[in-house]
Amino acid sequence: MIQMIEMKCPSCGANLSVEKEREMMYCDYCGAKIMLCNDHEYIYRRIDEAKIKKAETDRMVRMRELDLEMERQQQKKRKNKIKGIASIVLAILGIICILIGCIGMYIKNESIEILTLVGFLFFLIIMCIWLASDDQQEMDIPDGRVRVPDIAINASMLNYKAIKVAFDSAGFNNIKCVPLGNITFLTGWLLKPNMTESVTINGKKVITKGEKFDPDAKVVITYYSRSEK
Repeated sequence: MIQMIEMKCPSCGANLSVEKEREMMYCDYCGAKIMLCNDHEYIYRRIDEAKIKKAETDRMVRMRELDLEMERQQQKKRKNKIKGIASIVLAILGIICILIGCIGMYIKNESIEILTLVGFLFFLIIMCIWLASDDQQEMDIPDGRVRVPDIAINASMLNYKAIKVAFDSAGFNNIKCVPLGNITFLTGWLLKPNMTESVTINGKKVITKGEKFDPDAKVVITYYSRSEK
């Protein structure tokens, strides 16, 4: 004879009867998924799939942000390398011009003397190259606005849930996710469900990294989904 045990649903509190040897069941009243563990005490717990999915989405967001940070660092190194090469070339030209200009001063040739100024101009250009850093960022003066997450710039490569989590974390509170319902039998091999199609803020597509908006700015995330027809 099958032995039954009595328990309560951790979600809705309904009284349930379950076979003693079972490891998992669904509530007949609310549909909650319940795992049974510990053969002697029959401790039960509800599997919160939403939290599991959120944790996975958060992990995807962090991984993407790390990738973006690494990409920024690599771009910075490439720019610094180009600046270094340009500075060396300009410095050599500057030294040559100054030397020729000094010779012109020695022989009192004004047309050659002017090269001294050209040489110093080259060194001034070098100084400007390094002072005009591309890495200078706008100061975050507290003004009540929130910054667009970097991940939104390349949103079309990610699951729309990851984009939503990024905007939530950034402080946006008016986010709407819109399924397009455009995946059919013919387009199913080309379009992937839940992949982001576009992200707009107040009706405009996000194209500027680090732009700031009011927290209640309307964020619309459209994503590919299967057609209901």
